[in-house]
Amino acid sequence: MVIAILVQKRFTTMSTVFIHIGLIFFLINFSIQAQDLNQGLVLYYSLDKGVVDRKVNDDSRNGLDGQVIGSPISVYNGLFLNCDASRLNNCNKSGGDYIQMPTLGPIWQQGLTVSAWVKFGPINRNFERIIEIGNGEGDSQSDPTGKNFLFGRDGTTSDLRVENWLDKDRRHISSLNVKQGVYGNELHHYAATVSPTGVIRIYIDGRKMEENSKDIHPIQNIERTKNFWGKSNWCYLDPDFRGLFDELRLYNRELSETEMAALYQIKPESLKASVIISSNNGLCTNRSLTAEANFTLQKPKYTWFLDGRPLSDTTATIKPITTGKYSVLITETSPCHDLAARSAEQIVNFPSYNHSVTISKCNQALLKAGAGEGNISHWIGPGILPSKGRQDTITVIGSGKVVYTLRIYPSQADTSCYVERQVDVNFPIVPTYMFVPTSTTVCQDSLKLTPPISQDYDQYVWLLPTGKSINQREITASISGNYTLVVTNRQTFCSQSVEVYVRLLSKPVVNLGPDTSICQGERFYLRPNLLGAIYRWQDGSQGNEFLVTSSGQYAVLASLSGCTGSDTITIITREREVFDLGPTKAICSDSTITLTIPQPSSSKADYVWSDNTTSPTLLIKNVGLYWLQSTFNNCVFRDSVLVVDETDCASDWKIFVPGAFTPDSHPMNNVFEIKGNLSGCSITIYNRWGAIIYLNETLENRQFWDGRFKGIDCPPDNYTWQIVCQNKFLSKQINPFIKNGTVLLVR
Repeated sequence: MVIAILVQKRFTTMSTVFIHIGLIFFLINFSIQAQDLNQGLVLYYSLDKGVVDRKVNDDSRNGLDGQVIGSPISVYNGLFLNCDASRLNNCNKSGGDYIQMPTLGPIWQQGLTVSAWVKFGPINRNFERIIEIGNGEGDSQSDPTGKNFLFGRDGTTSDLRVENWLDKDRRHISSLNVKQGVYGNELHHYAATVSPTGVIRIYIDGRKMEENSKDIHPIQNIERTKNFWGKSNWCYLDPDFRGLFDELRLYNRELSETEMAALYQIKPESLKASVIISSNNGLCTNRSLTAEANFTLQKPKYTWFLDGRPLSDTTATIKPITTGKYSVLITETSPCHDLAARSAEQIVNFPSYNHSVTISKCNQALLKAGAGEGNISHWIGPGILPSKGRQDTITVIGSGKVVYTLRIYPSQADTSCYVERQVDVNFPIVPTYMFVPTSTTVCQDSLKLTPPISQDYDQYVWLLPTGKSINQREITASISGNYTLVVTNRQTFCSQSVEVYVRLLSKPVVNLGPDTSICQGERFYLRPNLLGAIYRWQDGSQGNEFLVTSSGQYAVLASLSGCTGSDTITIITREREVFDLGPTKAICSDSTITLTIPQPSSSKADYVWSDNTTSPTLLIKNVGLYWLQSTFNNCVFRDSVLVVDETDCASDWKIFVPGAFTPDSHPMNNVFEIKGNLSGCSITIYNRWGAIIYLNETLENRQFWDGRFKGIDCPPDNYTWQIVCQNKFLSKQINPFIKNGTVLLVR
């Protein structure tokens, strides 16, 4: 089975659409059920490219190019063979035109289909062939097989005939005729099929005309070497075909009636003519008209018409000379065919105008184009907006000599060309007015605008950002925006305008709050909280906040959007009662410890213990963390002491470990201080995730943990510790003293 690709390049159909995917074109028919017209396609001569190197291309991509014999004429829709008709056939004589196909192998098990668009000549030529495949004259000794297949005219009649030879005996021919099936000098679609069982069917213009199911036999499945389009294998008897061939297809299967109808829908395109007007977007006098045909002609002739009357121009391109309707007739005449097509009329419009200039008030002029009927005016020049320029009459403002350009287009729909004229306008000289304020950006709520008095103008009008106007020279701008001053001479009506942009900025409002007091040792921050501001404090430092630790007066200068603001505040430090409960204390079971309020520096301080009692002493029976809080001048101070179990001191290493410490600015209890015999001891401290945050391998140096890790304060939490003590005079293999516990870091 030969798988081919149907290539469609220039043939159109009203009901067929070709969709290209990669290299394959699929046929989709919307009125007939879609068929795969590529299946079984042995060869396909579209004849689109005519004859190249005496060959016609096989567009099925099977590589079965046809060899062209003679000199057929390539026309827009195919090949015209044997135009001069100087001989009967090609045997030992020159001049015959036909297409020879390559050898075709035994590929006909599924039958055969032949399809072609054919235009027979006006004279009936004896048995002239559309196609014949075989190995020579089927009934002669020169052809040992006698298994020809032929499709063409029956004798010199107008009948269309198919013959399928079984062998050399003429009595063993399966044939089929269509009476009056050959239409002389008319282009028609002719096709024939042979089924696998030998049934012959003939189609004309997509419609089945005849069918033969008697005395039939399959097409013989042999190799054939003498295969022709337009030529017979019988020398001197059957002349070569004279006429037009196009769209030649050969299949190695029988196509269905639906598929034959689909092939008929692929119709050759007729000759068309059109007139193309150049669109150079320039002067109309540079336009040209060009005649175009949808196919390349050999020797075309051009006849031009203006408003239906012929012109003397006979070239493909002309220059129009006046307004009117232009068309062209393209013809080609040869001994074989006559072609003619006339284009639709192309309207060519040459625009006209009658312009005028009128000076009105001072710097105003009235420009009138006076364009012809249907023509479009376009004024171009200083001060003319594109949206206003496409008017026949416009008002312009200028001073001195101003040059404008007038263009006239043929119509609103046709702007492909124009006529153009330069128009000079001499305006009176308009006096210049200048007003440049010293500053238009100020850090205040308003700005006074005082333009100068001019001897050339006696009216001053301000246009405000709000859209209102004020008829006076001096104004006070109270909002930011564009202010436009229009000065006018009420005698000459000359005027000028000056635009001023005013930007009013508000000073930043800085508020450090009222004067206040803080407790001794308290951290107090001043924060102005102005988004985007830059600050400078009284000590020259910069930052968004300032830390106050002592009494004094503090000031800040804030800069925002070019404006500054400031504020001051007085802060007084109040004294508070500070005391120390001492280091960690140890207590044994069944014993007590008494804590006493330290000697106060002020008798006015109030004290309270961690059990909320206010007595001078606190009796302690159990281990734990105990604290004392003083209140003086509304300032609170608190100190704590850790009481631990005396058993911590029962071993050789008498070590006292606090249960908590407060690493703050107060000098008391601000490190994790371990007391006792620390010789040969080390300590490791872990956070809650088991990471080591402190290690001291020689505690006897009394460098205790200050509550920080790598210089950063650790958060309040319980931290696990382990103390390991080893007698440095004994072997390290002896079990060391190990103690574990937790410490509470309080802030």
